[in-house]
Amino acid sequence: AATLTATSNDSVFWFETATATQEIASGPSYTTPLLYGIEDYWLEARATIPPPIAQIGSATLTQYYIPCYGFYDYGWSVSIYLASELNFSGEIDTISYYVGNSISNFTMLTQKVYMTHTTSSTITNTNKPDPSSMEEVYVGDITWSGPGEFKIVLQNSFDYNGTDNLLLYWENWDGDYVSGYPNFQYTS
Repeated sequence: AATLTATSNDSVFWFETATATQEIASGPSYTTPLLYGIEDYWLEARATIPPPIAQIGSATLTQYYIPCYGFYDYGWSVSIYLASELNFSGEIDTISYYVGNSISNFTMLTQKVYMTHTTSSTITNTNKPDPSSMEEVYVGDITWSGPGEFKIVLQNSFDYNGTDNLLLYWENWDGDYVSGYPNFQYTS
């Protein structure tokens, strides 16, 4: 056996043949099985491409209600993001909001976030949506801090098709009237 080593700033993958499509190992080193003769191994360095980031707006206005209102209990909100604003297709595994005020460790219990594709470009009524036809992407407590961008890593990623608009539905099941809650910046 021998340990082969490669140096690269990118991810390294090891192959048994020059035309193989399935790697036999990944990482900067590979330990071969026992060698009884001359063996050739191939490696490939792949640049890690960062995921697309869709920033919508420039966060110039402030409000308290979307995605959730920290003072009142048991609320919900709906947002629609246009395909032309998102401008990508693929997995959504994180969402973020810009917290406009200075807060630290403000916990909101039992927050639920759902996503679905929609052909609607506007919210046409004030009826509470039915989340049973949506994908639940997050359930749990959120401890807000700010000011600045606040990221929420989703528990279940959403496979966005890049063609339809994206509807994000948020349920606030927190049961406490507590001050010190976040405000959020947005663009009209």
